[in-house]
Amino acid sequence: MNKRTGRPLMIATFSRKIAAARAMSTLDLGLILVCWVMLGVASLLLAVFPSRWVLRTLGSSIGPVSYAPALENGRRGMVERIAIAVAVAARHAPFRADCYPQALTAAKLCRLFGIAHSVQLGARFATAGTDRPGKLEGHVWVRAGALTICGGAASPRQFGTVACFVHDPRSVAGEAADRACAPKRR
Repeated sequence: MNKRTGRPLMIATFSRKIAAARAMSTLDLGLILVCWVMLGVASLLLAVFPSRWVLRTLGSSIGPVSYAPALENGRRGMVERIAIAVAVAARHAPFRADCYPQALTAAKLCRLFGIAHSVQLGARFATAGTDRPGKLEGHVWVRAGALTICGGAASPRQFGTVACFVHDPRSVAGEAADRACAPKRR
């Protein structure tokens, strides 16, 4: 029982979630639903296809540098909406929704909305305070300007960047490189 409301805990939790959903705009709810579906598709892609195939769809590879293309004026609100929607959808996903599917989802949404972004893959050795000291850990995050869309704001400082994929719709050369990196259709 919930001490504050006197209702069973499951009903209180469900009521709270319904109230939070009612407070959201239709755009935000729709974006969360789209993110949830995209997370499932990304999770399935990662389970079925080799990672190198999936990475080729992310944009132009610029090597092991930490880079985030500048964010256009007026795009910050949409980037923040994408970040929240991906986080909420991942929290409620019954399938794999760690950093990699989240990054794929955020990158595809940024591309859909014409937002310049970078997907960065990083690695580090686990520290002594973790359950796997000395083991190599990988992480993926997405950035647009100074904003980290998913993967955590501290990721660039905690992980060494081993690969960076950039998509910038404002760049004609970037679009040509994106097409060259895309999987060939037969």
